[in-house]
This record gives sequence, structure tokens and C-alpha cells, in this order.
Amino acid sequence: MLKTSAPGKLFLFGEYGVIRGGWSVVVAVDRRVIARRREAATGYQIRGADFDDPLALPEAVVAQARPAGFGGSGDKPVGVANLSADIRALYDFKSGQKLGLGSSAASTVALSAALLLEDDAGVEITPGQREAIFGHAFGAHRALQNGRGSCADIAAATFGKTIAYRLRHPTSGLADISADEPTESIRIRATHRSEEAEILSDLQLPPGLRVEAIWLGAPARSTRFVRACEEAFAREPAAMTRALAETSTVAEAAIAALQHSDNAALLASVERGDRALDELGELIGAPIITEAHRHLRGLAGAHQIQVKPSGAGGGDFSLAFGPEGADWDAFLQSLPALLRHIPLTFGAPGVARER
Repeated sequence: MLKTSAPGKLFLFGEYGVIRGGWSVVVAVDRRVIARRREAATGYQIRGADFDDPLALPEAVVAQARPAGFGGSGDKPVGVANLSADIRALYDFKSGQKLGLGSSAASTVALSAALLLEDDAGVEITPGQREAIFGHAFGAHRALQNGRGSCADIAAATFGKTIAYRLRHPTSGLADISADEPTESIRIRATHRSEEAEILSDLQLPPGLRVEAIWLGAPARSTRFVRACEEAFAREPAAMTRALAETSTVAEAAIAALQHSDNAALLASVERGDRALDELGELIGAPIITEAHRHLRGLAGAHQIQVKPSGAGGGDFSLAFGPEGADWDAFLQSLPALLRHIPLTFGAPGVARER
């Protein structure tokens, strides 16, 4: 039996602009999906997930063409019935509620690795294998989402740690941000480049900076907000272009701050990113910034801590950023019952074999 795992993720910067080809920053967290490939085809098994169609994801993984030259499981017949996935870690341990940590993406990556890799326990995944797993999972997840989505969560689950990510061929109902007038653009040298995406890996959160994840008490569906963006873009393309480009400009500034370990610049990006998402929500008429987040913003500000939504907003997680010397205990103790601190370790390893 082969056992693999892949981490969940949180967006730090660049939400929405990423689906138009802008840069984003995504971090892998220490909650992992576990996948297994068995020799005997005993039927697909899933633990902890509430997908509408539990077979759609593994079927998309198995249907994806094997990367050329990838040894993987060789000529052995491997199908959905040989696979299983345990997704419980990406759900809330107390309520059983789904957390917004990219469970479908982490599942896709873990299952792709289980399908492709040889059963060499303890052997680290090579860079070439990692690239192949990314391409395979990217294709499977795109098929699952009917060609939509950025797959930044696929990249985070594959490469792990903290990465900058840019989609090279956006296919959403929004225009490609690469045609926008550049503002405050920086030169970003990708460490991984494929037909699908560019990735700058191994970014580091600056020393002296603390980041905590706050659960807002309600799950959110990103598809709803992306659809609202597309409808608003059809109505007001110029205003939407400016609003979406701002989220990518914020991400570029954050990438520069991460590369230079500049805490002040990174915290400025948090404030600016929060404001950009607030303005985007107003423009599309959807609650990217919820009342729960506004309340959190007030609590954090009283302790010199900055907050912004992670991902699509509208629920799920908000992230709190501040110096380690801030009064974090007082801030976390001030959270009302609806807002809950969920301890997560940022910068988790990407897809891996498990013993």
C-alpha cells in the first residue's frame, strides 16, 4: 500500500486578481489530507468529506493522462476502486464543519501522488516528480471545475511552504490582467514555470511577525463570489479592472516585503489588501467583508494588529497579522464565541509520501 499526504492552504494576498492572471501569495498549513493506494480494488473509500458527488474527484484524477516519462505505478491497473482519502483534518474537530482550507485541492494532489508514485516508503519525492504531480493534479482539478478556478490551492498543496503563484492562461469570465496598465509592478523571478502557471517557492514570513487564523463561524462558497465578480465585470468592466488589479498590486508589494523580510511593508499590504477586498465587495454587491470580519477588525485594531479575509471572504477564515510583541493574548481572549482562533502552523511541507 502507498500512503501520501498533501496540506491545506490559506490565501495571504492576491485573491480574485489571481483568477485573471495576477500574482497571489498562498501558504500551506499543517492540516493534511491522507490518501492511500491499495493493491486490491476494494472500492473507493472517503472519510470526513461531504462532497455532493464523492466519486467525481477520484474519477477526475484517474481520468487524467499520466505524465510522459513518469514511472509512477507503472503498468499496474489502478482505478478509483484502489484509492481512498481521509479529509477529516480539514474539517473543524469540534463541530465537524468544513473549514475553508482547500480540501478538494489537497485531496486532488494527495490522490494524484498516490496514483502516480511507486510504493517506495520513506523515499522523498523528487523535484521532477513534484512538477509532474502538480501538472496532473492541475488538469484533474480543472476538469472537476469545468475549466474554472486558479488552482493556486493545487500549487500550495504540491509545493508547500509559502509560495507566490500566477496563472498563465486564465479561463474565467474575467479579462486577463496581463493586459492591464501596470502599476507598482515588480520583477518576480519564478522558480517553477510550466504551461499552466508560474510559481515562486520557499518564501518566508519575516521574523518577528505573527499570523493567526480566525474562523468566522460560517463556511463560504468562493464560486458565488466569483460569479458575482463576472456579472459585475460585464456591467462595469473599467471599474472591475481597477478593483481586481489592485488585489494583484497588493500581492506584488507583499511578495517584495516577504523577499526583503520587511515587516512594516507587509503589514501595510495587509491593511491595503483588506481595504481592496472591502471596495471590491461594494462594487460587486456581495459580502466579501462580513459583519463578523468588521467586528474582528475593530478588536484587532485595539491591539495594533491588522486583519484581512483569506480567500474569497464572506466567511471561512480571516487572518490576523502583527508583531510578536503585540498583546496577542488579550486580542485572542477578546474574541466573541462566534469568532474562534484555530491554531495552524504556516509553511507546512507540500505533497509527501507517508510511512
